[in-house]
Amino acid sequence: MPLHGPPLPTPVRVCVVTDPDGAETDPEVAGALRRAAGALADAGYLVEEGQAPALARASEIYTQIMSSYGRVHRDQPPVEAVASPGFVHFWQAYEPIWTRAAGEQAFDPMMERASIARLWSAWMSRTPLVLAPIRTRPAFRVGSDLDPRWLADWPDTMRLAVAVNLLGLPAVAVPVGPAGDLPHAVQIIGPRFREDLCLDAAAVVEAATGALTPIDPR
Repeated sequence: MPLHGPPLPTPVRVCVVTDPDGAETDPEVAGALRRAAGALADAGYLVEEGQAPALARASEIYTQIMSSYGRVHRDQPPVEAVASPGFVHFWQAYEPIWTRAAGEQAFDPMMERASIARLWSAWMSRTPLVLAPIRTRPAFRVGSDLDPRWLADWPDTMRLAVAVNLLGLPAVAVPVGPAGDLPHAVQIIGPRFREDLCLDAAAVVEAATGALTPIDPR
């Protein structure tokens, strides 16, 4: 594939997704999206809010496909024999959440993945760039992933990052500055093989945000 694809009609449309199929977006994350959207609009992009197709089902299909590569063989050693105590504790809490996240079993997960990919391809033919949260909650503090209460909504809040991985779409994570004492970033998603569009838009956001380093470790 060429490094740069054919130019798009201008202004390039950007869909801002703030409500990933009902996964409520934290106000700080929504603020990060607004800052990035403002930078793109100021640079001449046509920025509109919208909804990505089949996000909830994409998350379920991703979980089903990944589960098929998981611990399904009886000859595999138990987790306790190969993982750290911290991971064992995490997996004990997360395994039932992961199982529920698979939703209704597809007849053929890869076939349903292809159907979802077709929906996204048709959608992105009209709106080639998507501005979205990586996760609809702020960055988590060290150790949060060992709390079952914190883990409960993890699959729902990660839908947009999961969909990108399921469908093989390019995406760029762009820092947009801290909120409180935690860093925030957004992602810019593009059509297949159009990394150049993602990088161009990411450069606009990065230029508007300014340098964010060095970081004071906390």
